[in-house]
Amino acid sequence: MIRRILISVAMLIMLSSPSYAAMTSPMPPKKAGGDARFKNALNLYMSGSFSAAEAAFREYLKAFPDGLRANDSLYWLGKCQELKGRYDEAGIILRRAAGNFPTDGIAASIQFELAYCLYCPGNPKRDLGAAFREFMKIPSIFAADGGGQTVGAGRAAIPQALYYAAKCLMDMKEYAQADGIFTRVSREFPRSPYAAPALYCLGMANLAQGDTSGALAAFKEMLAGYPAGLYSDKAEAQIQLIGRGPNSGPVANDSLDIKTAP
Repeated sequence: MIRRILISVAMLIMLSSPSYAAMTSPMPPKKAGGDARFKNALNLYMSGSFSAAEAAFREYLKAFPDGLRANDSLYWLGKCQELKGRYDEAGIILRRAAGNFPTDGIAASIQFELAYCLYCPGNPKRDLGAAFREFMKIPSIFAADGGGQTVGAGRAAIPQALYYAAKCLMDMKEYAQADGIFTRVSREFPRSPYAAPALYCLGMANLAQGDTSGALAAFKEMLAGYPAGLYSDKAEAQIQLIGRGPNSGPVANDSLDIKTAP
């Protein structure tokens, strides 16, 4: 009897302790409010007023660090820095966003921009190896949820991330590995905007390896599947170049940077 009383008293003490309450209390919800400030900042960004937008996003984050739009504000603030050529600052902000909101709906976009800052040809500290690793996190993190279902928010970002990961490899002259990733994009995401350029780059990767038959097959597959658009003319030009023989000149260096995010 005495033992039961002691146990009951101990339970009451534990349940009433501040540390137990803090441990078991639900996480505080994100704060509402500030929508007008966020929309104003975004409108400034979309109108091209990047300095004013940067200031407005910072004001929002200062007033609402846990706000419903805090993750979006960090993303667009990082974009402001990127567009100004401040790639180091952009990377710091985007890493903060990626760490704070790893499963948020905009998480795939945050991760892509983080990788792109490292990849961007205009970055004097361009790091293709690091960019490749960051791009490749997107297919591994966002491909499927715990039940094996494809995550919608990340699904659209996967072919884009794979394409740029392969572009990193092309720029590092890792043509064989790039070949495999470009093939994956064209096979797994045939309706993606990146399918046609991936096939074209597959042809270019084969040319860089001296495989003209593989290059022709890729260019012709691209023309058959995507006869209209930017890459059809490019593929036709490469087919004609191959037809002129091995002494027709060097393979064209085409960056094919088709990033479409604003």
